[in-house]
Amino acid sequence: IHANHEYSKKLGGNVKSSWTKRKKDLKEQGKPYRAKTFGWLKWNDTTKQYDVDEEKAKSVKRIFELCAAGHGVRTISRALNKEKLPYVGSYKISKGWANVRVQRILTRKEAIGYNCNVEPPIKMYPAVIDEKLWHDANARLIERKTGKYYGSRNDAKNLFAGLAKCSQCGRAMCLHTQQTSKNEQRKPNFGARGGIA
Repeated sequence: IHANHEYSKKLGGNVKSSWTKRKKDLKEQGKPYRAKTFGWLKWNDTTKQYDVDEEKAKSVKRIFELCAAGHGVRTISRALNKEKLPYVGSYKISKGWANVRVQRILTRKEAIGYNCNVEPPIKMYPAVIDEKLWHDANARLIERKTGKYYGSRNDAKNLFAGLAKCSQCGRAMCLHTQQTSKNEQRKPNFGARGGIA
């Protein structure tokens, strides 16, 4: 057991050293390295560079265009699925665009060529949109942060947005609403998610 532990520890150290060297070479020599990336990029073993999947890059450009035009993440996801644009992601089992994927593409800088896994981010990938479009889209995202939470018929202010956190795990408070029938009588202590306080 001790030998297995030592071997595992040594192997982990070797992997860490390898990634440290790759990132150092990127910073000092601008040398790209192969890593798991967004789905519009493909590693080319011959050139040791990344190539762009042009069809999937169209989806990325569409995301930023819609966002810069003032559309939110949910609206963009629906538009991509309606237009049947190629999905960009690491998991082939995904059947369509999800809000979390759109949000991640919008807020990170891979679309303009940056590797965000090094600090500070460094250009390593071919850009698929120009930086002006990226900044325009992210400026719109910031404008849309109103401190509200939304449901199908809900436009209420969340007074504790960004403030209230769990004392045990430190995660931000999340509000949920639940539709009920107009004929359904609720008890005074009936919780919003169906439980009784």
